[in-house]
Amino acid sequence: MQRYRAGQQTKPQKRLQAALVEETESQWQPQVRAQARERAATSSGMMVEVTAYFEFTCSGSSDDGRIRTITTPISPIYVKQILKMQEAGATEEELHPIVAEAITESYFAEWGTRADGLRLARIGRRVVRRRAKGMDAGAVAAALEDARFDARQDSRHEDLADDVRAPAELAEWERIAQLLAAAAPGTVYEPDVDDAAEAAAAAAREAELREAARIAARADELQALRELGTLEQAEPRDGDEAVRDELTRRAGGYVQADVDAWLAHALAAHLGHYRDPAARETAADLLTPPVLAHAALLAELARLAPGVDVDQLAFAARLATTEPEATGALAVFLARVRS
Repeated sequence: MQRYRAGQQTKPQKRLQAALVEETESQWQPQVRAQARERAATSSGMMVEVTAYFEFTCSGSSDDGRIRTITTPISPIYVKQILKMQEAGATEEELHPIVAEAITESYFAEWGTRADGLRLARIGRRVVRRRAKGMDAGAVAAALEDARFDARQDSRHEDLADDVRAPAELAEWERIAQLLAAAAPGTVYEPDVDDAAEAAAAAAREAELREAARIAARADELQALRELGTLEQAEPRDGDEAVRDELTRRAGGYVQADVDAWLAHALAAHLGHYRDPAARETAADLLTPPVLAHAALLAELARLAPGVDVDQLAFAARLATTEPEATGALAVFLARVRS
């Protein structure tokens, strides 16, 4: 050390260099690693890459089962639980359920903003956890047998082929049964100490907050377009039905006629995400009867008079607002006449 201080030597020998590196890493790396884990579990989350076999319920070659590699960020909520389980000595197999849940939320469901089937699966798992609370291994095993029996019965019905909730419930019963089988005799299931359940509940809350923030931001955007007088030039997006409700709430519950007219015209003309038949079907459950009646009448009038200016059809909105049932009946009548 004295030689370095005196400037007589500037480059350490190989053995000394290796010792310095080893000593530095032994003290520095654990600190860096701990800081990185803390950030991942509280704010930044982390990226995961998984290679697994995925298959889908839709038919067609593009949806055939195959090995896929997925890289996606996962929430700090899940990271915290994964790291906690790792520190407790969990095996890779024991981590699979919570990692799968994290990937489902971030990659497939985008935190609750799409993939409605996955949302139903989450609901099914949550229901099972509530039912299993306080059950011991024997009671869970009996419930598992009932779920398996129901699954065999459902397999005989073609109309239940696309059901995602029942298989998710069965898988959750199986997971809880395995959890209790590995626990001490007499242990009862408690969702509050189930790491996977805790992470799922926290992720659901986070998804709700994210969705509320998205709706608020989109409402601000549409409000700005209204003030500029350019709302009719915008195309609706997935979830704008909820944004309509938010704008109505902000207005003290008063119907926003321009927003309703914009949605009705987009629905009638199949603009924006309404190009997708599934989106139009979903809108039928989310929009009010006056908006749906207005859209139906606009669609039929546009077929009767192709190229007609929207401004000439302003009466349709007034009619739908005051008499939605009569407006809907008129649209049905015009469709029957046309056919």
